[in-house]
Amino acid sequence: MMMTFGEFNKLACGDRVTLISAIDTLMQAGQTYIRGTEIAEIISELKKGGGNLFTEQMLERIAQIAKDLAQLRTCTLLAYVKRSRLDFRGPNAPRSGICPICGCELDYDMPLALADGNHIDWTCQDCGATGKEGFQRVFTTHYDVCDGDGKPFPISND
Repeated sequence: MMMTFGEFNKLACGDRVTLISAIDTLMQAGQTYIRGTEIAEIISELKKGGGNLFTEQMLERIAQIAKDLAQLRTCTLLAYVKRSRLDFRGPNAPRSGICPICGCELDYDMPLALADGNHIDWTCQDCGATGKEGFQRVFTTHYDVCDGDGKPFPISND
């Protein structure tokens, strides 16, 4: 069965651990192996690789989702990941609506609907930092960030 984007995104929003485990299984074993291997054998391989942390039912679900994902073309799977709510950025990568200095929610200087389409100014009510969020239809990064004392603050994009 070929997984639709709707099914993929439902997993991305509601059962992220299973989906990421299935993607990891697919990436580790390879599409050809997963396509040609029975669920029971995939479960056995998962158990060898530390799958004893999951129930048998969970391992079966991971294996089935990996098989479903293996039916997709790689470019389709990558498009699903990009369009979904999965977040594969590094742990220190900037996030929309979150202060890159202290991690608190940001207050915007104007409603998001009035932003010029490229950036919106923000102020952190917790630490006093200021900056701008850059957008290219969606959030891209923070820039011109200054701490509560007005000193520039470097942002890591990893």
